[in-house]
Amino acid sequence: MERDCIKPRIIEFYGLPGSGKTTIARLLGHELDSQRIQYRYYRYKFHRHPYSVLLSPAWYSVVLHLWRYSRNYKAKKPLVRSLSPVHYFRMYNHYLRDCNDGYLILDEGLLQMIVSLSYEESLLVNDAFLDVLKSLNLNEIPLVLVNCCCQSDLCAQRISFRGPHGGRLDELQREDVEKTLHTQEINFNLLTDAVKFCYPQLQIINIDGTLPADINARQIAKLLNLY
Repeated sequence: MERDCIKPRIIEFYGLPGSGKTTIARLLGHELDSQRIQYRYYRYKFHRHPYSVLLSPAWYSVVLHLWRYSRNYKAKKPLVRSLSPVHYFRMYNHYLRDCNDGYLILDEGLLQMIVSLSYEESLLVNDAFLDVLKSLNLNEIPLVLVNCCCQSDLCAQRISFRGPHGGRLDELQREDVEKTLHTQEINFNLLTDAVKFCYPQLQIINIDGTLPADINARQIAKLLNLY
């Protein structure tokens, strides 16, 4: 028999390209299947068409904070990239409103899109950045973050083996990929520290990206008390 209905929870993976986010997220879905727990897995690129958030005044505050923050970087970001975190945030709220049980699993989401605003530049953790995080009110969302910790040099090796993947790194030379990944590794560490500062009660699961993906998936399932 299936378990009793559980409170909706969103499990968002974030980390470097090649750190195992997609593989571990899918294996976690298999773990949920084995326990007959309902879940939805999303890898749909919501951030490719986020302009619809401008149609609702409910998100204007977050949009304004993101737009102001994105202008701190030397490389000006297009509006579509500045709006992408808001689109995920809205999707989370809609999921919680429409679903009564189960889990929503994403191999990239809100935090991944916030880091993408910096991309090749160092993440600016200033007052404007903290305003962005605080405007999201993450304490009101039953969110679990999975930080896929993996060193940039190992991720660069994995990316070279997997070939073109449809991301921005595909357009860079190998030495530029390594440089970009190293910067992003620092950025994700800064982001994690900032999230902990703004939301000390938020559950963040740190996993070792060098371990086999199935071991990490089982570890996450145990930490979420799925067994």
